[in-house]
Amino acid sequence: MRAKPINRILAAVKDPTELGCAPIEKAAELARALSAQLVLFHAIDIPICAEAYVGSDRHLGDDRDSIQNDYWQRLELQAKPLRESGLTVSTAAEWDFPAYEAVLRYAVRASVDLIVAEHRHRLHPTLWASQPTDWELLRLSPVPLVLVTGAAGYRPGALLAAVDPLHRHAKPADLDEQICAVAQLLSGSLRGSWEIVHVAGTNMSSAGQQQVRAAIEYLLRPPAPQPQAVRIVEGHPAEAIVRTATELG
Repeated sequence: MRAKPINRILAAVKDPTELGCAPIEKAAELARALSAQLVLFHAIDIPICAEAYVGSDRHLGDDRDSIQNDYWQRLELQAKPLRESGLTVSTAAEWDFPAYEAVLRYAVRASVDLIVAEHRHRLHPTLWASQPTDWELLRLSPVPLVLVTGAAGYRPGALLAAVDPLHRHAKPADLDEQICAVAQLLSGSLRGSWEIVHVAGTNMSSAGQQQVRAAIEYLLRPPAPQPQAVRIVEGHPAEAIVRTATELG
Protein backbone atom coordinates (compact mmCIF):
# COMPACT_ATOMS: atom_id res chain seq x y z
CA MET A 1 0.00 0.00 0.00
CA ARG A 2 1.26 3.45 -0.90
CA ALA A 3 0.45 6.42 1.29
CA LYS A 4 -1.79 9.06 -0.20
CA PRO A 5 0.34 12.06 -1.20
CA ILE A 6 0.35 14.85 1.36
CA ASN A 7 -0.28 17.99 -0.67
CA ARG A 8 -1.99 20.16 1.93
CA ILE A 9 -1.28 20.41 5.65
CA LEU A 10 -3.50 22.11 8.22
CA ALA A 11 -1.96 23.63 11.35
CA ALA A 12 -4.61 23.90 14.07
CA VAL A 13 -3.63 27.10 15.92
CA LYS A 14 -4.99 27.41 19.46
CA ASP A 15 -3.53 30.88 20.07
CA PRO A 16 -2.76 33.01 16.99
CA THR A 17 -0.96 35.56 19.19
CA GLU A 18 1.67 33.03 20.28
CA LEU A 19 4.99 33.39 18.48
CA GLY A 20 6.91 30.19 17.84
CA CYS A 21 3.61 28.30 17.80
CA ALA A 22 4.44 24.57 17.82
CA PRO A 23 1.83 23.41 15.27
CA ILE A 24 2.84 26.16 12.83
CA GLU A 25 6.57 25.45 13.18
CA LYS A 26 6.18 21.69 12.81
CA ALA A 27 3.58 21.93 10.02
CA ALA A 28 5.82 24.36 8.13
CA GLU A 29 8.78 21.98 8.40
CA LEU A 30 6.67 19.10 7.11
CA ALA A 31 5.28 21.28 4.30
CA ARG A 32 8.81 22.11 3.16
CA ALA A 33 9.88 18.47 3.29
CA LEU A 34 6.79 17.29 1.41
CA SER A 35 6.50 20.28 -0.98
CA ALA A 36 2.99 20.78 0.38
CA GLN A 37 0.75 23.80 0.85
CA LEU A 38 0.10 25.02 4.39
CA VAL A 39 -3.18 26.13 5.96
CA LEU A 40 -3.23 28.03 9.28
CA PHE A 41 -6.61 27.63 10.98
CA HIS A 42 -8.02 29.00 14.23
CA ALA A 43 -11.43 28.08 15.63
CA ILE A 44 -13.07 30.98 17.47
CA ASP A 45 -15.15 29.68 20.36
CA ILE A 46 -15.44 32.81 22.53
CA PRO A 47 -18.88 32.97 24.15
CA ILE A 48 -20.81 36.19 23.38
CA CYS A 49 -23.97 37.07 25.32
CA ALA A 50 -26.66 38.39 22.98
CA GLU A 51 -28.53 40.00 25.90
CA ALA A 52 -25.66 42.48 26.34
CA TYR A 53 -26.69 44.11 23.04
CA VAL A 54 -30.33 44.75 23.97
CA GLY A 55 -30.96 48.51 23.90
CA SER A 56 -27.43 49.21 22.69
CA ASP A 57 -26.23 50.86 19.51
CA ARG A 58 -23.70 48.06 19.11
CA HIS A 59 -24.59 44.97 17.10
CA LEU A 60 -23.63 41.38 17.78
CA GLY A 61 -22.75 40.82 14.14
CA ASP A 62 -20.37 43.77 14.07
CA ASP A 63 -18.42 42.50 17.07
CA ARG A 64 -18.32 38.98 15.67
CA ASP A 65 -16.89 40.30 12.42
CA SER A 66 -14.39 42.49 14.26
CA ILE A 67 -13.13 39.62 16.43
CA GLN A 68 -12.91 37.29 13.45
CA ASN A 69 -10.95 39.84 11.44
CA ASP A 70 -8.56 40.39 14.37
CA TYR A 71 -7.76 36.68 14.61
CA TRP A 72 -7.38 36.44 10.85
CA GLN A 73 -4.92 39.35 10.86
CA ARG A 74 -2.89 37.64 13.56
CA LEU A 75 -2.74 34.48 11.46
CA GLU A 76 -1.64 36.57 8.50
CA LEU A 77 1.24 37.93 10.59
CA GLN A 78 2.29 34.35 11.29
CA ALA A 79 1.95 33.45 7.62
CA LYS A 80 4.04 36.34 6.26
CA PRO A 81 7.53 34.98 7.07
CA LEU A 82 6.49 31.52 5.90
CA ARG A 83 5.44 32.92 2.52
CA GLU A 84 8.69 34.86 2.32
CA SER A 85 10.55 31.58 2.84
CA GLY A 86 8.81 30.12 -0.23
CA LEU A 87 5.85 28.26 1.26
CA THR A 88 2.32 28.59 -0.10
CA VAL A 89 0.21 29.53 2.93
CA SER A 90 -3.49 30.29 3.38
CA THR A 91 -5.21 31.38 6.60
CA ALA A 92 -8.68 31.10 8.09
CA ALA A 93 -10.34 32.03 11.39
CA GLU A 94 -13.92 30.85 11.82
CA TRP A 95 -16.56 30.88 14.53
CA ASP A 96 -17.25 27.26 15.41
CA PHE A 97 -17.61 25.01 18.45
CA PRO A 98 -16.33 22.69 19.84
CA ALA A 99 -12.75 23.26 18.68
CA TYR A 100 -12.02 19.69 17.56
CA GLU A 101 -15.16 19.58 15.41
CA ALA A 102 -14.29 22.97 13.94
CA VAL A 103 -10.82 21.72 12.97
CA LEU A 104 -12.20 18.56 11.40
CA ARG A 105 -14.99 20.35 9.53
CA TYR A 106 -12.56 22.86 8.06
CA ALA A 107 -10.06 20.12 7.22
CA VAL A 108 -12.71 18.38 5.13
CA ARG A 109 -13.77 21.60 3.39
CA ALA A 110 -10.16 22.55 2.67
CA SER A 111 -9.29 19.03 1.43
CA VAL A 112 -6.22 18.71 3.64
CA ASP A 113 -4.16 15.51 3.79
CA LEU A 114 -2.58 15.97 7.23
CA ILE A 115 -3.53 17.82 10.43
CA VAL A 116 -0.95 19.13 12.91
CA ALA A 117 -2.28 20.09 16.35
CA GLU A 118 -0.72 20.89 19.72
CA HIS A 119 -0.80 18.62 22.74
CA ARG A 120 -0.39 20.72 25.90
CA HIS A 121 -1.18 18.25 28.67
CA ARG A 122 1.90 18.20 30.93
CA LEU A 123 0.71 16.19 33.93
CA HIS A 124 1.17 12.69 32.49
CA PRO A 125 4.34 11.25 30.92
CA THR A 126 2.52 9.74 27.94
CA LEU A 127 0.58 11.29 25.08
CA TRP A 128 -2.18 8.77 25.58
CA ALA A 129 -3.46 10.57 28.70
CA SER A 130 -4.91 13.14 26.36
CA GLN A 131 -7.33 15.96 26.94
CA PRO A 132 -10.80 15.49 25.40
CA THR A 133 -9.95 17.67 22.40
CA ASP A 134 -6.86 15.61 21.62
CA TRP A 135 -8.74 12.35 22.04
CA GLU A 136 -11.62 13.43 19.80
CA LEU A 137 -9.19 14.59 17.11
CA LEU A 138 -7.41 11.23 17.29
CA ARG A 139 -10.68 9.34 17.23
CA LEU A 140 -12.48 11.23 14.49
CA SER A 141 -9.87 12.65 12.12
CA PRO A 142 -10.42 11.40 8.54
CA VAL A 143 -6.75 12.05 7.69
CA PRO A 144 -3.43 11.39 9.47
CA LEU A 145 -2.98 13.54 12.57
CA VAL A 146 0.25 14.72 14.19
CA LEU A 147 0.10 15.85 17.83
CA VAL A 148 3.13 17.96 18.74
CA THR A 149 4.46 18.94 22.15
CA GLY A 150 7.05 21.53 21.13
CA ALA A 151 8.29 23.66 18.27
CA ALA A 152 11.82 22.21 18.04
CA GLY A 153 12.63 21.02 14.53
CA TYR A 154 12.64 17.40 13.47
CA ARG A 155 16.06 15.85 13.21
CA PRO A 156 17.01 12.94 10.95
CA GLY A 157 16.41 9.78 12.93
CA ALA A 158 14.03 6.91 13.36
CA LEU A 159 10.27 7.23 12.97
CA LEU A 160 8.36 4.59 14.91
CA ALA A 161 5.29 2.84 13.47
CA ALA A 162 3.30 1.12 16.22
CA VAL A 163 1.24 -1.74 14.81
CA ASP A 164 -1.07 -4.45 16.11
CA PRO A 165 -1.12 -7.11 13.36
CA LEU A 166 -3.24 -9.50 15.43
CA HIS A 167 -6.12 -6.97 15.35
CA ARG A 168 -6.94 -7.53 18.98
CA HIS A 169 -8.81 -4.23 19.31
CA ALA A 170 -11.20 -4.52 16.34
CA LYS A 171 -9.59 -1.71 14.41
CA PRO A 172 -9.97 -1.24 10.62
CA ALA A 173 -8.32 -4.15 8.82
CA ASP A 174 -5.98 -1.98 6.75
CA LEU A 175 -4.94 0.45 9.51
CA ASP A 176 -1.50 -1.13 10.03
CA GLU A 177 -0.83 -0.94 6.29
CA GLN A 178 -1.77 2.75 6.31
CA ILE A 179 0.46 3.41 9.34
CA CYS A 180 3.44 1.77 7.63
CA ALA A 181 2.83 3.64 4.38
CA VAL A 182 2.66 7.03 6.11
CA ALA A 183 5.74 6.16 8.20
CA GLN A 184 7.72 5.42 5.05
CA LEU A 185 6.51 8.63 3.35
CA LEU A 186 7.35 10.88 6.30
CA SER A 187 10.68 9.26 7.13
CA GLY A 188 11.80 9.59 3.52
CA SER A 189 10.76 13.24 3.39
CA LEU A 190 12.55 13.99 6.67
CA ARG A 191 15.71 12.11 5.57
CA GLY A 192 15.40 9.50 8.28
CA SER A 193 14.58 5.86 8.73
CA TRP A 194 11.54 4.06 10.13
CA GLU A 195 11.02 1.05 12.32
CA ILE A 196 8.08 -1.05 13.45
CA VAL A 197 7.22 -1.72 17.07
CA HIS A 198 4.61 -4.13 18.38
CA VAL A 199 3.85 -4.31 22.08
CA ALA A 200 3.14 -7.85 23.19
CA GLY A 201 1.73 -8.87 26.53
CA THR A 202 4.11 -9.62 29.35
CA ASN A 203 5.41 -13.19 29.66
CA MET A 204 4.33 -14.08 26.12
CA SER A 205 4.93 -17.73 25.24
CA SER A 206 7.21 -18.83 22.40
CA ALA A 207 4.14 -19.82 20.41
CA GLY A 208 2.65 -16.39 20.96
CA GLN A 209 5.83 -14.68 19.80
CA GLN A 210 5.90 -16.82 16.69
CA GLN A 211 2.28 -15.88 15.97
CA VAL A 212 3.15 -12.18 16.25
CA ARG A 213 6.20 -12.50 14.01
CA ALA A 214 4.19 -14.41 11.42
CA ALA A 215 1.52 -11.69 11.45
CA ILE A 216 4.16 -8.96 11.00
CA GLU A 217 5.81 -10.91 8.15
CA TYR A 218 2.40 -11.12 6.47
CA LEU A 219 1.88 -7.38 7.01
CA LEU A 220 5.24 -6.66 5.35
CA ARG A 221 4.87 -9.01 2.42
CA PRO A 222 6.08 -7.33 -0.81
CA PRO A 223 5.31 -4.80 -2.19
CA ALA A 224 4.52 -3.40 1.28
CA PRO A 225 6.83 -0.69 2.70
CA GLN A 226 9.91 -2.23 4.32
CA PRO A 227 11.14 -0.87 7.67
CA GLN A 228 14.76 -0.80 8.77
CA ALA A 229 13.92 -2.90 11.84
CA VAL A 230 11.04 -4.67 13.60
CA ARG A 231 10.87 -4.60 17.40
CA ILE A 232 8.61 -6.70 19.60
CA VAL A 233 8.58 -5.43 23.17
CA GLU A 234 6.67 -6.32 26.30
CA GLY A 235 4.62 -4.09 28.54
CA HIS A 236 1.64 -1.76 28.41
CA PRO A 237 1.38 -0.12 24.96
CA ALA A 238 1.05 3.45 26.28
CA GLU A 239 4.31 3.10 28.22
CA ALA A 240 6.24 0.68 26.02
CA ILE A 241 5.77 2.69 22.81
CA VAL A 242 7.01 5.89 24.44
CA ARG A 243 9.91 4.04 26.08
CA THR A 244 10.95 2.51 22.78
CA ALA A 245 10.71 5.87 21.00
CA THR A 246 12.89 7.45 23.70
CA GLU A 247 15.51 4.70 23.39
CA LEU A 248 15.65 5.17 19.61
CA GLY A 249 15.80 8.93 19.81
